[in-house]
Amino acid sequence: MTKKHNQILDDKIMAWKQVIEYRGDHLRQRNMMTLQSCIFILLIAIFTAGALIYGWVTNKSQTLAEWVKILSIVSFSLLSIATIYFLIKSILLIGILKAFEKQADEKTINKRLKTWIQFGFVAKPSKYLMPFESEQNENNTPEN
Repeated sequence: MTKKHNQILDDKIMAWKQVIEYRGDHLRQRNMMTLQSCIFILLIAIFTAGALIYGWVTNKSQTLAEWVKILSIVSFSLLSIATIYFLIKSILLIGILKAFEKQADEKTINKRLKTWIQFGFVAKPSKYLMPFESEQNENNTPEN
């Protein structure tokens, strides 16, 4: 990794630390909703896979077209991969939030944040920082 890439990654880590410190409850609620949605989608995918397997096993007349089989395998695979990806990303965020709750050492938190940012292709949290920065500016402005 280049020096510029490391600097960008360090900036993201510092920004996410600030967001988690001040908006950790909001992130936890949002993450739990994502986790519930992923589990629901995964259950649908498992049910779909079961129905496909049952259909293939009981289909003696071979009336099911070959392209339908290929399309169902590809769509099921993509759905499963995407769901597992979002589940892992949510579980990583849960670990980070628990580390903040337990006030783990800085090195552990940085390592977990770095893994989460790189694995999840997470951008800088500008939409979370804007309300926080505006609150700070309001508190720091002198009153007349």
